[in-house]
Amino acid sequence: MTERFQSNWSRALELFGKHQAMWRAQLEAVMRAEHDPALREAFDRAQPEARRVLVGLFHGIDEREVDEEKTRVLGSFYMTLVSGVVVQQALNPGLTPDARDLIEGMRRVLGGGPPVPSG
Repeated sequence: MTERFQSNWSRALELFGKHQAMWRAQLEAVMRAEHDPALREAFDRAQPEARRVLVGLFHGIDEREVDEEKTRVLGSFYMTLVSGVVVQQALNPGLTPDARDLIEGMRRVLGGGPPVPSG
């Protein structure tokens, strides 16, 4: 699982860098959605499918095999990671975590590493 995650996220990060204009347009649209009910509704309709597609991509399965529970839990997790990485990539690509950093961060959050120093 770790190898697949690292491979898939490495590829995703490469694509984020390659298609920055598209991702920035996406961010601008998200910000406009707050004041545009039609745009917000379009995003609302697209979210479940986007989450399902992300699960399919990152788990190497046909998106039609992704059930509602996996879409809700895993799809939301991947959507959160994608959103955060896209924002970081837009603001400062040099500070965007790579796949190994994401894995290490998750490992530590789940209790598999040394405590994060406070302060």
